[in-house]
This record gives sequence, structure tokens and C-alpha cells, in this order.
Amino acid sequence: MKCVIALCVALQAAIPAQAPARVEQVAWLSGCWEYSTGQRIVEEQWMVPRGHTMLSAGRTTQGDRLAEYEMVLIREQGGHLDQ
Repeated sequence: MKCVIALCVALQAAIPAQAPARVEQVAWLSGCWEYSTGQRIVEEQWMVPRGHTMLSAGRTTQGDRLAEYEMVLIREQGGHLDQ
């Protein structure tokens, strides 16, 4: 959940309020991301923008067990980005 909140904040900061939002403005998310601390590993893989959307899959493991997972869709619609 913390990753989703951080993503919402990053999306809002990346796009000026007066300009229509475009999914290309958050293309910097594309690729593989990993964060680890101790036995906890958080991984996310983001697809490049295409069709006015970006998709990601993520998982968090703790040792040899799956702690949580998520799939996120960012969609450009009506001049703003929906998640």
C-alpha cells in the first residue's frame, strides 16, 4: 500500500496542474525496480507507455514467502491520469 501512495504522490508532482496529463509524463517509471532491506525484497516491473496506458506487476517477498503482490494500471483519460 505504501508503494501505491508514493506512486500517487509522484504522479501528482510530475504533472503541472494546468496542463492536460499525458501518460508519457510518467514514462520514467518504465523498467524494473527493486528495493531490499534485510530479508524483504520489493520488485516492480513497469511496461512502457502504449495505448494511453502503463501497466505494472509487483511483489514483495519476506525470506522465502510471498508477503504481497499488486498490479497497477495508469490510464490517460479526459486530460488526467487514473489509477
